[in-house]
Amino acid sequence: MADSPEGRMFGLFHTLAGTIRSVQISVGRSHQIRAILAGLILTGCASSNPAPEVTKVVPPREDCTVSEAVPTALEDFISHPNRFIDKCIRVRGFVAFRDVVPSLQWLYEHPKPDQRVAIYGKSPPGSELWAMRSYADLVGFAYSCEQLGTFAVAQAEQENEEAKKKGSNVESIPFIAGNCHYRDGPVLWVSLITVDENSPNRLFGPAAAKYGSLTPLLPSTPRATEIANAIGPIFEFMRKQDKAGLEAHLEKIGDGGAQSHANDAVDTNQNPFSFLLGTPKAPDVHYFVPKEPIRGAAGNYVSIGCVCKIEDCDGKWPIAELDARNEQQWPYSCIRAAKEDNNMFVHLY
Repeated sequence: MADSPEGRMFGLFHTLAGTIRSVQISVGRSHQIRAILAGLILTGCASSNPAPEVTKVVPPREDCTVSEAVPTALEDFISHPNRFIDKCIRVRGFVAFRDVVPSLQWLYEHPKPDQRVAIYGKSPPGSELWAMRSYADLVGFAYSCEQLGTFAVAQAEQENEEAKKKGSNVESIPFIAGNCHYRDGPVLWVSLITVDENSPNRLFGPAAAKYGSLTPLLPSTPRATEIANAIGPIFEFMRKQDKAGLEAHLEKIGDGGAQSHANDAVDTNQNPFSFLLGTPKAPDVHYFVPKEPIRGAAGNYVSIGCVCKIEDCDGKWPIAELDARNEQQWPYSCIRAAKEDNNMFVHLY
């Protein structure tokens, strides 16, 4: 938005950059929106292990050191966050999806967000904290989404006081990025992080029996033909680099993002399917569906279609939806298609 009396958006920060934003809009429009956003920030999604009620403004610390940090088991922080809030702690865990959890196995066993710790703060050299998927040793400030919300509101109020003194007719409302945008619960504000570069980042093969949540699509699977007819042609149109054909197919199956998806799918720049573009032979597509029934209307489904990037992916296919993504180092690339109440959602990346 332009810098005008109607409003503007900007970031506040150092490593807080990208975490708390103040949206500024004209005073006449601000009160209702501010109340809604403040409510979202301070309540979020209910946690089974809530942090204590926030009664004072506590800014996050970004300077915890190894010497002052208390060695802590992440399981304890998740189960009893109140014992650790406002302390520097040292943990080892698996970092993924803007969270840290006790182990890679935990990621598969505990898909609900109230069994995870949101992470903010400093990134390791040469990497992005929120893009990581690896074991790491971390030192940071034990914090909470509730505290972050209170801090964000206080920041906005301070800006409003300063604006009022200057005679400005705009008012700030707080906005939080990261997982605290969606939920409450514990936070680790990272000061130091050492990444285990050689650690595994997914489970596969025999681990599917215990940790897997996907199962291969069979002819007897409900809507098997519909699923194959929805996903299979996408790979073929990409192989042929037929953008018009792909866009028409996506529109036919009801994908609301048909045009942008078609543009992305045939773009060779940072495309996880670039290995497929222009190849002479149609790929062998392997389909997967969740083991657990999908809630909602009878016609709803979630499906995954993957193609192998190496000679043979036997025993290496994804065993859970969280692995049906497109990481450069993984031996496959996947498309996710979900039908929800007659609306189709296709995820190429």
